[in-house]
Amino acid sequence: MKKVFLVLSIATFALFAVAKEKKSAKSQESPHAFGLRVGLTTPTYLGGNDLPSGFSKGVTTGFIAGLIYSYYFSEILSIQPELLFIQGGTSLKLENTFLGNKVTSTSNSNWGYVQVPVLLKARFGSDAFKFTVHAGPYIGFATGGKTTLKNEGYGSPTDGETSSDIKVEKGGLAAIDFGAAVGVGVNIQAGPGQVIVDLRANIGLTDINNLDPTPSGYKATTNLIPSLSVGYLLPLGN
Repeated sequence: MKKVFLVLSIATFALFAVAKEKKSAKSQESPHAFGLRVGLTTPTYLGGNDLPSGFSKGVTTGFIAGLIYSYYFSEILSIQPELLFIQGGTSLKLENTFLGNKVTSTSNSNWGYVQVPVLLKARFGSDAFKFTVHAGPYIGFATGGKTTLKNEGYGSPTDGETSSDIKVEKGGLAAIDFGAAVGVGVNIQAGPGQVIVDLRANIGLTDINNLDPTPSGYKATTNLIPSLSVGYLLPLGN
């Protein structure tokens, strides 16, 4: 994670150094733009088998960060491939009674992907402020993750937190995640480039689990990763 933030810090510095050199330029002069985005995810999952009695499904939080390239076909349409690190995950909660006491177990899991979405993006509005819609496929390469389990109400020594790794392996996390990304956003002219704000949903189409053989009656579980991010796009060349 520290390496991710170091790379983004260097990219941010470089981006604004170039922006300073091009402060008199306008984004529409070039069909090419480069930038970065960073934000938060609130992931959960779709599908899967019914949860046992007493369990409930929730969302957890993660982050998203990475690089953007846009090529503008026209004032309205562009194609936007990205290189991102994005976190999926979920939260499960068990509420029950144990020896007459209310007990709670909460499991929060996060797993990461190096993700490459390729989006078709449409923009509407003035040069200063544009509303955007976008959609396209993505492929993600799993990097693993971690599960944290918190027990409350059981008493010592059960109460407290424990953690375990989520590994990309047989019986663990599937190595590849393929799906579709859809979203809306705004582009705001700021200096030579644009501030971008995106609200997006990544909808997985493949099972996040690597199970072989697949148990009888098993139902596939897929990612659902909403995200909210901000970024900056800078035009390149003419």
